[in-house]
Amino acid sequence: MPDTLRIGLAESSRVDSISALIRSLASHFVATPDDEQVGPFLYSLHPSSIAALIADPAFRYYTATRGDTLRGVIALRDRTHVHHLFVSPDEHRRGIARALWEHALAEARRPGEYGAFTVNSSLHAVPVYERFGFCVSGPETERNGVRFVPMRRD
Repeated sequence: MPDTLRIGLAESSRVDSISALIRSLASHFVATPDDEQVGPFLYSLHPSSIAALIADPAFRYYTATRGDTLRGVIALRDRTHVHHLFVSPDEHRRGIARALWEHALAEARRPGEYGAFTVNSSLHAVPVYERFGFCVSGPETERNGVRFVPMRRD
């Protein structure tokens, strides 16, 4: 059914669309796109870099699709840090970020485990993470041309 949202482990065949989705939203977290400091970060969003992360056992990538179309992606590093969470702009405010977060959370937690989670949120996404129970844990920061707010969920 094409309207059904499906969430599952990211497949290596999706690296191009995952990269394209994240790069299309770069304006929300890159402070100055022309700054040469941001180059290495943007390269980390290249399909080959995403493929390496998907293959890395420290990372778990999950995708949300409708039909064959990628609608969102979440990645956890070491089961405790939200490394990526992006949703296609035409799907914003439709519960996809929450569905991805809840899926990743359920997969990351082992029975009886209640550890903390962290994220370096774009300024744009702070309200989303607050709705997921995260709280700002430090000042707005800019590193390597990327502007973010550290957040934590206990």
